[in-house]
Formats: sequence, structure tokens, C-alpha cells
Amino acid sequence: MVHAGATLANAVRGVIFDTLQEQVPGSGGLIALDADGGVELCFNTPGMYRGWIDADGSPHVAIYADG
Repeated sequence: MVHAGATLANAVRGVIFDTLQEQVPGSGGLIALDADGGVELCFNTPGMYRGWIDADGSPHVAIYADG
């Protein structure tokens, strides 16, 4: 991100939908945080267990993309 100037969202999507599928190929996901506390939860599978706390301090959990 620092060197490419990408946003957290773009960097994460690039890893999951470009790098992972081109180089491995495979499926998976990741939870990424930036220095400002921003969070991105990205995956290319039907679901991924994940949890986070938003900027207001509210906790969230989800499994599928619509969560």
C-alpha cells in the first residue's frame, strides 16, 4: 500500500482477486487493518468467519458476503 499508493480496500481486493487466483491458484480471504484503524474483510469463497469492531465501537460478526 505504501509503495503502490493503494487504498486498503484496493490492496486487499488485488491480493484476493488477482494475486491469489493467478499465482496459487486458490481461494481464501483475509482481514486487513490500516494504520488509521480501517478494516477490510475480503474473501473469494462462499463464506468466511470474521469479526470486527467498527469506528463507533460496535462489534460485528458475519460468515457470508451479505453479513
